Amino acid sequence: MSLTISERLELFLKYEYPRVWFSSQDVQQHYERVYGDIKQSTVSTYLSRMYRKNLLERRGNRTQREYRYIGDETETSCTAEGMPEAPVFHRLHY
Repeated sequence: MSLTISERLELFLKYEYPRVWFSSQDVQQHYERVYGDIKQSTVSTYLSRMYRKNLLERRGNRTQREYRYIGDETETSCTAEGMPEAPVFHRLHY
């Protein structure tokens, strides 16, 4: 099964840049060493989309922008006791 650029880039960030800040240039250069050519504009577009999907944090101005992968933080959220959070169900009151 072949992954889309978006899927491949998300997995790449998850495993190559776990919880560290990076620029789109960092990703482009590292991605090209692993997978081959990718345009800077393509990387920037996908990083922006991942930010809007809450998979990335973003800081800095437009020329010095950095991102950090946070997509797996919601998968592993825990309570104070260290157990995964259970879904909250509310009873309907009539």
